Amino acid sequence: MADPMSNVRFSRVVRTPSSERYAMYDADDDLVGFLDLHYMGTTAVDSIYGSVILLDEFEPEDEEAVIDLINSEIVESLSPGWTPVELVMEVYVGRRVSTYSDSDDYDDLGDGMDDEF
Repeated sequence: MADPMSNVRFSRVVRTPSSERYAMYDADDDLVGFLDLHYMGTTAVDSIYGSVILLDEFEPEDEEAVIDLINSEIVESLSPGWTPVELVMEVYVGRRVSTYSDSDDYDDLGDGMDDEF
């Protein structure tokens, strides 16, 4: 069986000056999770702290595959050749219980929002 996380694509849902949120989709365009990244540093990004929230449990090697994709497609794109002083990613498995928004325009899955990687 092919590695289910090797074809994950990221769709940015929101960006702030110091953080980003991505929805993660598999090759069949099914939502598989979310990624939250927080950029730390006083004048430049020194460290990145992230939370990977998977909607289903995966094998450890599949989790490592998605961390590798985060590194190659998001972290390394911040500045070619740059490596953060500290990169910490925590992986969680959970399910969405509900979504609350005061906006009729909110797209809780990130479909069609902002950049795709």
